[in-house]
Amino acid sequence: MSLIEERQAEDLIEATDIANSDPLIASGCKSYEIRTLKLANEENNYLLAK
Repeated sequence: MSLIEERQAEDLIEATDIANSDPLIASGCKSYEIRTLKLANEENNYLLAK
């Protein structure tokens, strides 16, 4: 069983709503930082310098 739930938001508003729905965030015990994840793949040369 994982303690971390992985979810993907469509936009910043949805990401904020997801984060704020976490009980530890809502109670003020923890904080968060929203970041954009960039996936590495063959099409973008695995994000390696060109």
